[in-house]
Amino acid sequence: MTDPRAASALPDALLDRARAHVPALVQGLVDAATASLSSGAATHAIGPDRDQIMPALEVLQGRRQRLIRALEDAMHQALAGPTPLGGSGGGAGALTLSLISEDRVDEDIEIARVVQQVESQAEWELGQLSALASSARGLDGIHADAAPLRPAQVGRALREACLTLDLPLPPRLRLLREMG
Repeated sequence: MTDPRAASALPDALLDRARAHVPALVQGLVDAATASLSSGAATHAIGPDRDQIMPALEVLQGRRQRLIRALEDAMHQALAGPTPLGGSGGGAGALTLSLISEDRVDEDIEIARVVQQVESQAEWELGQLSALASSARGLDGIHADAAPLRPAQVGRALREACLTLDLPLPPRLRLLREMG
């Protein structure tokens, strides 16, 4: 039988490997988004698309290092937090209602799209990662939330990094979409 305390925390070696790969992951995200937005079709876009593309491209080219640092920091923060298993990871406290801005709703929708896209494109790889992380944690069976950095966490890290850039909502959503 496995000690429940050992199963509830990711092994340090697994977290260290995940942390070590954050710079390469971030570089890949930024490079792919830059290539996508720099393509001929994107730079010759007209109308509203151009109004979103050009500010996002300016960030990827002109404020690249700031974006990379912000994204690395947000991903390291996601890795530092608890890795819940089962359920929503929330507490059992009373339900509360609060107002959220329309921008936040739009960002949440975009993050959900990014997560869905990543999960559909990398289904096999994510399954393998979940199996390995579940095994490393000594869990019975495969748990999708056993991996140290899941698509939803990366999506939230993308949002946090984009918020530091003071972009209006449409180009910020475009940047989220391209990096996703």
